[in-house]
Amino acid sequence: MPHARDTLGWPAMREHAGLSLTIAGIIALGATLVGALVVVLIWTALTVYAVVRWAGTPDDPSPTTVLLVIVGVVTALALALGLAVAALGRSLAAPRSRRPDP
Repeated sequence: MPHARDTLGWPAMREHAGLSLTIAGIIALGATLVGALVVVLIWTALTVYAVVRWAGTPDDPSPTTVLLVIVGVVTALALALGLAVAALGRSLAAPRSRRPDP
């Protein structure tokens, strides 16, 4: 059976297919977990807000407060992820070489 060829006639390269699929799987799992974390954090924050409202005043819940809770949770999570990526990027970067003094 002949080898697979790409559009230019070169043999198809598949030596890194396993690594590529592993990285794609890790990214997909991470994105799923971040989405689940957002849902759990918003649910928890709104539950705490509902309990506080129930224990305090029996007024209707404020839509502005609910919106600010959701915006705050999403912003805090985005900031935490950004800081984690920045810290990882800094630790993985090669150290700068010093220029020799003239």
